[in-house]
Amino acid sequence: METLFLFLIMIVGIIFSAVISKYVPKIPLALIQISIGILMVLLPLNREVHFEPEIFMVCVIAPLVFYEGQKVSRKELWELKGPILLLAFGLVLLSVVLGGIVIHWLIPSMPLAISFALAAIISPTDTVALKSIVKNVKLPTNIMGVLEGESLINDAAGLVSFKVALGVALTGVFSVKEASVSFVVAAIGGVVLGAFIGVMFVKLRLRLRKMGLEESELLILIQLATPFVIYILAEKLEFSGILAVVAAGIVHGFEHDKLQKTTTKLKLVSNNVWSTLVYFLNSLVFLLLGSILPSVIQEIWDAADVHVLDLVLASILIISFLMFLRFIWVYVLYNHFVDPNYGSFEDYLAQLAGKKSVEKEPEISRFKYAFITTLAGVHGTISLATALSIPLILTNGEAFPLRNELLFITACVILISLVSATILLPLILPKEKNELMLVPILSEASAYQKVLQQTIVRLEQNRTDENHYVLNEIIMEIGSKLTEIETGYVRDENRKIIAEVLKTAQNGEADKLMSC
Repeated sequence: METLFLFLIMIVGIIFSAVISKYVPKIPLALIQISIGILMVLLPLNREVHFEPEIFMVCVIAPLVFYEGQKVSRKELWELKGPILLLAFGLVLLSVVLGGIVIHWLIPSMPLAISFALAAIISPTDTVALKSIVKNVKLPTNIMGVLEGESLINDAAGLVSFKVALGVALTGVFSVKEASVSFVVAAIGGVVLGAFIGVMFVKLRLRLRKMGLEESELLILIQLATPFVIYILAEKLEFSGILAVVAAGIVHGFEHDKLQKTTTKLKLVSNNVWSTLVYFLNSLVFLLLGSILPSVIQEIWDAADVHVLDLVLASILIISFLMFLRFIWVYVLYNHFVDPNYGSFEDYLAQLAGKKSVEKEPEISRFKYAFITTLAGVHGTISLATALSIPLILTNGEAFPLRNELLFITACVILISLVSATILLPLILPKEKNELMLVPILSEASAYQKVLQQTIVRLEQNRTDENHYVLNEIIMEIGSKLTEIETGYVRDENRKIIAEVLKTAQNGEADKLMSC
């Protein structure tokens, strides 16, 4: 009953935060949820929030990164692979190493291994929080695509770094060679395993559909179970569970074309289930932070070695250093960001052949691009969830050192990044223009033509041996209407037929029509 009561309280808090966000849209939802979490603890409910850190990674982080992998644009991920990898791997590894050294220098009482773990915790970025901040402003070309790809990949890079640093903190043993080998083996093994099992799950769903098992509940249940099964199996094999889940999510995205025969009902139900689950998990993390923050502050305040104000100052210096490092990184590599093909092998061959590419006028200056990218690198759910997954005790049975301090600094870093982005980005970015009036309006005949063409495509995709002859008749009838439209001759009586086709198509394939 205790767990159920807390669960219901969290749901009420999430609903309440959504209502407040509706009336105060300028305040990021994450900040509202943290505040509500604090208020929930202050209420006379006589309830304390308890959760198991070991299962937090499985139950929260695994489904979140799997969903990100599914939804990321594969086209943009490939086209922008250069700048994405520069941020997601190059900058993350640099931030973990230099950030860990700076954190240890600022807080000498924090062991170096734990300092590296903290740097890994606060290295991932969060585009979910960013989108709520920049929804009314216009970002320069490709920045959002780069940030979305970075958010997906650097979650994995940061979490793998965190696991390595955490292992050192738990065992007290560190070797550069062993750590490097462990990192590479865990990363490669996780990616290969996740991709393989991801393909197997996709084939399983396709096989079940061919066997006539059309129940959307069963197919969605398999999809929901995928990240948990893959994460647990990868961890059992001592691979990176997070990288395995990310790879599986991307594979599910790549395999989307093979699932085109999935019914519209299944797609709609699946999207609704996943969006609801992800919304709940994202909100739950920030509510949990708010609910444990008062006790964390109280324990730090009661301790004699570290003061809360000292940690606040250290947090400001840490986030300032990370933002400065991010700015310098993007500023120096500016050409690789504004032109993803800059310095590529194809570009090198073109230079050898004496061909010079046409240089485009830069849309934005080097300084401004780096500054915007720095501010847009806000931290959020993954950092919080990772911090909350820190174990309570070491392998020798002792309490994990400075765990409360890690949680507090992580919270401060997230809050500072959210507030700075909320205040500064709208000031330096132009307002989003309403481009609806700029889109040419299709004529009635052109609209009918587009609808009929898409209807034929969808009918062809659903062709089977049983409906082959019926589909031929329908497609021939629609084809005759298309011929009349293309020749500019549409009889009034045909418009009624076309309207009926339009209504059927809208009811049966609404998602395809919306993408026209």
